[in-house]
Amino acid sequence: MLMRQRAYSLPLVLVIVALLSAGLTVLLTTVLTSSTTTMRLFRRTQAGYAITGVARAGAVAAGDALLLRAPLPDPLPTDPAARAVAVAAHLAAQRDEVNGELTALVPELTPAGFVVDELRIDALRERSNGQIQEGAFRGMNALIQPFDVTVRGHHQEMGSGAYIRVDASVERLFIPMFQFFAFIDGYAFVFNGPGAKYAGRIHSNGNMCLGSGQNSFFEKITSGGKIYKLRGSGCRGELSGGIGSRTIFVSRSRLTEGAATYFTPGFETGFSLLHDKDADSPDWLTHVALWGGQVGDSTHGVPVLKAPIRGTPLVQQGRNAVHALVSNTTNSRFLIDPVLPDEPIDVRAQKVAFKADIRILDGVWYIRNPNFPEELGTPIWSDHPGRVATDRAERRWLGLQQNVGQEDLFGNLARPTKYSHYRTVPNTLRFDNVTGGTAVVSYGVLHRMGGTPVRWVPGFQNTSPTGGCSRTVPCFPTTAADSVARLLQGTRGGFRNAWDESGVTDGAADCGANREASMGFGNFDAHALPLFNMLPLNFDVAAFQAALLDNSPNELGGRFAARGEPFNGAIWIGSAWPGFRTGYGDATSSSAAGFWPFQGQQNDARSGNGGDVVNDTSQPLDGLTPATLSTAATYAGPANASPTAAATLTNRPFQRALPQTLCTDTTPANVDDGVLATYGGANDFSAGTGRRFFVPRCEDYDTGALNAQVNAVRVINADTVSRTTLPFGLSIVTNMPMFVLGSLNTSSIPADRPGDSNVGWAPVMVGGDTIGLLSNAWTDAKAPWNVPVATYWLTRNAASTRYHGAFLYGWAEAASGPSGGCREELSYSMRLHEHWHRGAGLPLDRVVRGSIFVGWNSVYGTAFSNVHERDNESGAWHDGAGNTKIYSYDHHLDVIQNQPPAAPQFQLTNVLRQFSN
Repeated sequence: MLMRQRAYSLPLVLVIVALLSAGLTVLLTTVLTSSTTTMRLFRRTQAGYAITGVARAGAVAAGDALLLRAPLPDPLPTDPAARAVAVAAHLAAQRDEVNGELTALVPELTPAGFVVDELRIDALRERSNGQIQEGAFRGMNALIQPFDVTVRGHHQEMGSGAYIRVDASVERLFIPMFQFFAFIDGYAFVFNGPGAKYAGRIHSNGNMCLGSGQNSFFEKITSGGKIYKLRGSGCRGELSGGIGSRTIFVSRSRLTEGAATYFTPGFETGFSLLHDKDADSPDWLTHVALWGGQVGDSTHGVPVLKAPIRGTPLVQQGRNAVHALVSNTTNSRFLIDPVLPDEPIDVRAQKVAFKADIRILDGVWYIRNPNFPEELGTPIWSDHPGRVATDRAERRWLGLQQNVGQEDLFGNLARPTKYSHYRTVPNTLRFDNVTGGTAVVSYGVLHRMGGTPVRWVPGFQNTSPTGGCSRTVPCFPTTAADSVARLLQGTRGGFRNAWDESGVTDGAADCGANREASMGFGNFDAHALPLFNMLPLNFDVAAFQAALLDNSPNELGGRFAARGEPFNGAIWIGSAWPGFRTGYGDATSSSAAGFWPFQGQQNDARSGNGGDVVNDTSQPLDGLTPATLSTAATYAGPANASPTAAATLTNRPFQRALPQTLCTDTTPANVDDGVLATYGGANDFSAGTGRRFFVPRCEDYDTGALNAQVNAVRVINADTVSRTTLPFGLSIVTNMPMFVLGSLNTSSIPADRPGDSNVGWAPVMVGGDTIGLLSNAWTDAKAPWNVPVATYWLTRNAASTRYHGAFLYGWAEAASGPSGGCREELSYSMRLHEHWHRGAGLPLDRVVRGSIFVGWNSVYGTAFSNVHERDNESGAWHDGAGNTKIYSYDHHLDVIQNQPPAAPQFQLTNVLRQFSN
């Protein structure tokens, strides 16, 4: 039975086995096919994400490229039909140019493992000005560039037949930098002692730490990082007192300002922020909703705003509040740097130096060639006597070697009179008399003349009190007999930068003791350090406007008339010294910059100082007393033939340490009486047999044999800016420290609300490594090089001064310190060097009106600090009684066309529609 059963079952089993085998084969085939399909789907999904990312990156790159191009042809036809044809042709040409650039970018934008078959702009539409409708920056104005972008690509293992295509309609938004009252590109410490009122937006790209010694009021606060109350988890341990009971108020609606009311009625007692809430609070999202979008950070989707560049610029490291090195590769420092060889065009094109029509470098003025803006330009003026070549590596920008001495530029021609006080007689090394008239540039000491408005002129210092002049009272050379001699003496003085020498060591004010002890120069007596002696280039804005109106050949107005294009309003000023490019590098190779040039220690033979630096020239000693100056025609000459011997430092008759900007290549390296005699009158201060003068060789500065390089820019006589003379406004920017002396642009009345009158208003920007503000009462007489700041601090009382404009600068970023914390806060970020107080009847409301941009860690900021009085009264514009400071935005800057010349822009990308298949 069983056997029979087996006999019966065998054929059936074979059939079943056959069926099972076939089914298993089908099953295995199905499984394998399904696995392949799954892998294809997976790779296609991967490709979808990758190609979508390329589309995003391509849109950003296309927008950046379009920003560099003219928005419309100029001039446009007036006929509407003809205009439409011209615009369409212009946009088509731009589209084709940008598509060529996008094709070249494909390898850079393509992720590993994928292939991009095509990246192009399909449709480019006319750009326009508009208002941002949503998000953290709702209500701000932007330049909107709409276009359509298409990307096709595939996974490299799937073949081009399985491509993904992404089509997107994009808006590239370019937001002018100065639509904020304050923008901090990085970590922000926003603190003030006595109360403050900030009218305008405040934004930081990094974490923002908020605090106040008394109640303070803000219109709008945003952060691309997170917002913390003082000493929150995202703060840096900044010290301060009396914070626990203080409140920060934030408006729930846009402020309406009046002549005396800066916030809406009832606002000050309405709602508080950060008293017990910040980004660490579990209900932060809902808590902030109370302010209707007036407060937000990355928790709420607030983006980081950056200038439209790709890659990492070459920059130098800065230093924070405890003098520690900090990187500038992720912030905006590159904006004020010189154009560097081999840097990407998008980085270069954002720099003020690239955009500026006038570049002043080492005493030479260059006018920009619009066709080759990356080159330094055509030299149009030089402070260097004789002949000078630009073939030294430390002095090169980009472009061919040029000969730039006055003899090179003008030969036998009379020198132009408007650029500078330091013109020479043709075919000589003799400086010409300069009495009468004005010129734009001077160096060193200034004299404050009486009258309204206040005016500053080149001055000098003297040991003799006759004529109201002394070693601490500068005055102006007024006669032909002494004009050149004393003008040149003034170039080797300057002013003492305000350092905290008052004994404040609490660590809260400025970490003065900690910073001083960490500087590492081996000399902790801060006032004796030569780094704090400022030898500025003084730039006279009133004289500059007069120069633009002079259309004579070789004068400034005539140069632009000959070029055929008007001055675009932007000026960049630089100075080179041995090591000035130290540290330029990318994220992996940047390092500390060489310290900017100092003017020599006391008894420093390289600067010509012999013994006490206090002499008739303030410094350095040159053996010429007021008595011998009055009888210069009979002065016998040096007692020792060698100008480099130490013994002659007390009696030689010629200055070895004029600023580097007045050096020459013409004079022999070794000069003695015999050599001087061969020059005759060509080497005199003035015609005839006047006092002989030795113009130093430029190589002595290149090698460090002489220390006398310009190390700051000081803007003077800038209270009036004419929109007629400067139709685009005026921007003056340097990569060195910048000082603004006296009222700035007070001829322009800031707008309290959008839509206020624009009549007569002019946009002005000043920028530098740091910015110091000097009031209308400032005098160099109370800041001599050889006297500690504390000696004169209590007598340096500020006068009523207003600063109307946009400010671009860096600071010493907050950092933890030995005593618990160091900081540089927003209230004091522009350094003050006088005693600002209301006790003397000084009106202090709204001293700064406009917009400020704190963009980087100061490269040279270790020598900068607000002076704090011995009772720790702050150097900012409030006094110990706790009077409230008021900082106000100028609503003229809401309008894109009102941005200052060469002002950088931020960028955002909005994807309006996107389709994938």
